[in-house]
Amino acid sequence: MNDNPDSVPCIPAPAGSGTRDRRWRLAICTGTLLVAAFLLFWNLGAYSLWSDEALTALGGEGVLETGDTTALLKNGNIVAWLNGRELVGLEIRAMPPAMYYATAASFAVFGVGNWQARLPFALCGLLTVALMLWWARRATLSYLLVLSLGIIGNVSMFLYFRNCRYYALAVLAATVVAWCYWQWDGRKRWLAGMAAASSVLFASHYSMYVMVYAALFVDFLVWRRREGRPALSLGDWLIVWLPQIIINTFVFLVWCPLKTGTDGNLWKNSLTEQLTLWWWHLRDLNTVEFLSWPLILLAFGISVARIKKTPFPTPALRALTCIVVMTLVLTVITTQLVSSTQVADVRYLLPTLPAGIALTAWAACRLSFGRMAVAAPLAALVFFSNLTHGGMFFKWCGARSTAWCYVQEILSPNPEPYRPTAVWLNAHAAPGDSVYVTNGLDSCYPLMFSTPQLLYAWQFDNRSKPQYAALSPVHFKGEKLPDWLVAFGSGNLQQLERDISQYWHLPVRYELAQKIDVLWKDLYRPELFWRRFEPVTQYNHDRDVVLIFRRTSPGPMQTTGDGS
Repeated sequence: MNDNPDSVPCIPAPAGSGTRDRRWRLAICTGTLLVAAFLLFWNLGAYSLWSDEALTALGGEGVLETGDTTALLKNGNIVAWLNGRELVGLEIRAMPPAMYYATAASFAVFGVGNWQARLPFALCGLLTVALMLWWARRATLSYLLVLSLGIIGNVSMFLYFRNCRYYALAVLAATVVAWCYWQWDGRKRWLAGMAAASSVLFASHYSMYVMVYAALFVDFLVWRRREGRPALSLGDWLIVWLPQIIINTFVFLVWCPLKTGTDGNLWKNSLTEQLTLWWWHLRDLNTVEFLSWPLILLAFGISVARIKKTPFPTPALRALTCIVVMTLVLTVITTQLVSSTQVADVRYLLPTLPAGIALTAWAACRLSFGRMAVAAPLAALVFFSNLTHGGMFFKWCGARSTAWCYVQEILSPNPEPYRPTAVWLNAHAAPGDSVYVTNGLDSCYPLMFSTPQLLYAWQFDNRSKPQYAALSPVHFKGEKLPDWLVAFGSGNLQQLERDISQYWHLPVRYELAQKIDVLWKDLYRPELFWRRFEPVTQYNHDRDVVLIFRRTSPGPMQTTGDGS
């Protein structure tokens, strides 16, 4: 067994192994898959869908009802995020369609619900883990063990894979593309697999497709074409690109963000702001534990120092180059404005996640100098604490074991605002009643998914577009008063009051019907810097809660009371 750390690629190459060695590898891979399955599926439906998840699930319901990503559901509701920003006509067209159809397939088989919405993506996540282990199955035993620890200790990966969103599907497709690219040996099956996975990736997320292919293009120019592999014939090129040209063109012409209002911030950052954003992308890969930059840079430093004694780790350098290229490409094509935030949109960096785990595993092996007795505890420190990520300097978490925090949370989920609000509305609001939920944080869509018998009012500012002419008055601000108002926190309560006074000029009275004493904010998004693993108990129990108002009679809106 070869445990030379300089020969351990971050994306491993085959190596021979004996019977005992194979048994250890089988045990490691099987154990990793079982632990990953637990971390992916346990209490999968415990939390209500948060806003982006709910938008995906509602789009899936539209597919289930009509075959297309319609915004107008059969129950009379319409999915009109930010005044219909994602719509062309009455269809959702701003996002690629794969996530909607995957959700619809799950609903068709298992019914509609929280865990059903997340199930296909959790399965994609488990397949990604399986592919990473299969890819590394013939690496050194030290590397395989460290990689397995890196997989089960990477909380960000499991958080994203448990979401009803494009995340897991895109990462699986990107990993399959990279696998087929790496394995190609002249046989056409690898090219066909690459073409199929590429179309799935394109139908999952356009930016991620561009990022992955930019990284592969750089890798091909710098390394792959020098490896002595068979040259690509015209037929080979057609196998890779002809299906993609046909499928991807159709997908983009139908689900085209350029036809919607979602691309308004494209290329609005200055050069200085773009450089700042690139730095944020690189920095926050480490912040959210996709990888460990201190460990990786130290390992490369040692490799440079030992370059006369051992070969430089080219596979690790190739993985690092791919990560840097993808962050750079995203910086150029993202719509994120530096002026509006202080952190990167790390969800768009998800294609770097498998490579980041593999590269960090290589760094741990490299720094252990081939000794498993050193590699295993070092890997445990790196992957089961945030110390090498600088967690002790993060005000939002401090030094911790993110993996342990995550396990505690999935065993005992925290209180969340949408479920008790939906339960109360289901019990007290009559089917067909209208409810207005301020859309500042998209809070209406989790409720729309959980309480579909209600009509969610005032999603449009006006009837400015002809396709809205036949829609019910309840969808337009000022045309029909909602029966109920729901405010998530005092900030949204103020927005409700402003909207009522602005769009309805006649006297009207709403009385406080119920105060749901739970923190109004959903703190279970997958981004680590926006997630809380422990329940929040210190909050204002009058202002930072969910407030539900019932329309009673003409008169001023009443914003205080004991509830009923």
